[in-house]
Amino acid sequence: MALSIPSTFETANYRFRQSTMPHVDACLTFRENGIFSLQSVGEDCQRMASNFALVYSEMGRLEEALQLTERVVEARKRTLSEKHPDTLRSMHALVNRYNDVGRLEEALQLTKRMMKARKRTLGEKHLDTLGSMHNLVNRYSDVNRFEKALQLTKRVMKTYKRTLSEKHSDTLDSMHNLVNRYSDVSQLEKALQLTKRVMKA
Repeated sequence: MALSIPSTFETANYRFRQSTMPHVDACLTFRENGIFSLQSVGEDCQRMASNFALVYSEMGRLEEALQLTERVVEARKRTLSEKHPDTLRSMHALVNRYNDVGRLEEALQLTKRMMKARKRTLGEKHLDTLGSMHNLVNRYSDVNRFEKALQLTKRVMKTYKRTLSEKHSDTLDSMHNLVNRYSDVSQLEKALQLTKRVMKA
């Protein structure tokens, strides 16, 4: 059952995850260290732990979700390496867990590491790298570093325009994000003009 817990966010999946709470608790209290007491923390175990962390997070048990996600990241780094896509996905989940409990600076630093790893392995123009850059923009905004968020959003938008065209939906999304960043630093005329461009596109 543990491996059948969905990780997507449709309403039916959310309700199903709610119903698994007693099962999750039982699995994690069966042994002193839960599923991590197994001799070999393989992929199935890591996936179960990720699913359980999602259930805990949605049920408001944020510290437990954080601790479980930290264990998953450690296990994946040990078995797969930090640059592996599955490890990076777990690190992204850990960023969310840090945000949930207000550890914003740690979320920012981890997002920087993820972005650098993706740039090294995939290149700056890859969509996964651009997604990490967008996430870093949000983390800068979370800690009120609005100028850094603005400059990085400009880079993301220019890269999308070069690789996808100005009318592509991802480019338009990045332009909309840039509007918000201009607003954050009170450059309201630039925000207005860019909004007009987005609407025309």
